[in-house]
Amino acid sequence: MQMPKSSDAAPLAAPRLHFIDGLRGVAMLMVLAFHCWLHGGAWRLDVPLGERHHLNMAAPLGLGYTGVHLFLVLSGFCLYWPFVKGGGRREPTLWEYAEKRCRRILPPYYVTLAIFGGLALAQALYRHSTPGIGFALNWLGLHALMLHNTQPAYIASVDPPLWSLALEFQLYILFPVLVEALRRFSAARVLLLVLAFSAGFRAVAVHALPGAALWMQGVFLDSVFSRCFEFALGMFAAAFVAQWHVQGKVPTSRNTALLVAGGVLALMALDGCVFHLGIVSDAKWGVLYAILVVAASRPDGVLHRALSARWIVTLGVFSYSVYLIHEPLVVALSGWATRRHVIGPAMAAFDLALLLPLMLGLGYVFHRLFERPFMSPPDTRRARAFPPVSPTRTAEVMGGKA
Repeated sequence: MQMPKSSDAAPLAAPRLHFIDGLRGVAMLMVLAFHCWLHGGAWRLDVPLGERHHLNMAAPLGLGYTGVHLFLVLSGFCLYWPFVKGGGRREPTLWEYAEKRCRRILPPYYVTLAIFGGLALAQALYRHSTPGIGFALNWLGLHALMLHNTQPAYIASVDPPLWSLALEFQLYILFPVLVEALRRFSAARVLLLVLAFSAGFRAVAVHALPGAALWMQGVFLDSVFSRCFEFALGMFAAAFVAQWHVQGKVPTSRNTALLVAGGVLALMALDGCVFHLGIVSDAKWGVLYAILVVAASRPDGVLHRALSARWIVTLGVFSYSVYLIHEPLVVALSGWATRRHVIGPAMAAFDLALLLPLMLGLGYVFHRLFERPFMSPPDTRRARAFPPVSPTRTAEVMGGKA
């Protein structure tokens, strides 16, 4: 796949990819519902199937953690999109790229640190706990430097979802390297190389560490070297979608599609039968979600229209804020309900009818106060990501030639 060349022409405003916002909303709902279910006691909703069997309707919530995989794929897609969308727009410079990412990500992130890290520090001071004070100060320092995912004691403490923010930030540092690799080599070759490197790193982390260091595996398996393949898949999906819509046709053959499907099945089989410790489990979900992104980009598809609906796009716009603040609040409120013996179906109702909407509402308030002021102003000249399907018109909007 040829990467479009940069141009010296002045940059133009890009169309907003509403289906991408919709996918962000889906990813956020997956993670939020998973945490509500998990901290609510992993409740069941059994529907009888005959006399001996039941169907647990809550079982899909156990896969909500894979929303993080979707977020990583979307991150790679969105960062690489300005480099491949065409239209005579110049590529952003390294400084522009870094400045935009920091302005978008860091202000609400640091507010989150101040709130939850400040509460942890205040609690330690109130109890006159010297270890607690030291832990809170170290927590704040490591999180401020985006290094907390390198320390097992801090990677999932106080506000656990923040581990992925450190990973994202480190992927941003790796991003220019991947861009340069895609300029020099074919996308398929780069993807295979990243997959081989990531799987090899995970294999070493799982099998080569001594037994006394098994507690370090979580740090290694969620490191930038372990999770870079999902991010690279998002970049590949961006290039694929740009080529698809510039040319007005699917830039692949039936044999290639069958090969991809076979690859997904092979990854799933390897994960279940050979790599019992999850060497390729993250890669498997990354492939599935990259396919979802490409499928959702088809402007005349049902999936595209569903993900471009106003309500799911709106959720996607403030999904980052919900992601930042939700889990400590979910833990506290779920604990409060558990102490009052709210269990089973009652806990399911509490989570789905009260806790989940409350988290969305608080996330929206946080978004308006601390995230929205730092977001780029929306481009009001274009209302949709893609116009009604038409090769000629699509090529015009995507900035290419039919």
